[in-house]
Amino acid sequence: MIYVDGVRHYPKCKLSFKYWSHMATDSTLEELHTIASKMGLPRQCFHNVSSHPHYDVTPLQRARAIQLGAKAVHSRELIKMCWPARHDSKNESRSNAA
Repeated sequence: MIYVDGVRHYPKCKLSFKYWSHMATDSTLEELHTIASKMGLPRQCFHNVSSHPHYDVTPLQRARAIQLGAKAVHSRELIKMCWPARHDSKNESRSNAA
C-alpha cells in the first residue's frame, strides 16, 4: 500500500516549494516507484534513505497520489506502517525518557 501523510510547512527549506508531504510504502519500493512514475515524478526525486525511503510530494502531487490509490494518513501512522524500525526506536526513546 502507498501512503501519504499530511502537508506540512517547511519555512527554512532552501527549495522553491515550502509545503510538502511524504509518500512511502509498506510494500516494495517498486510499487512506490510505479505510482511515482504515473505521477510524473522523476526517479531522482526519490530519497533513498535506508531507514525511511520516500518521495517528497507537493500538495497537488499528494492529491494525485490519492487519486491513484494512495491512502492519506497522519505522519505517525505513515512512520508506523512504512518504517517500523524507526517507529520502534522513537517509542523506545520515549520510554527511556519517562
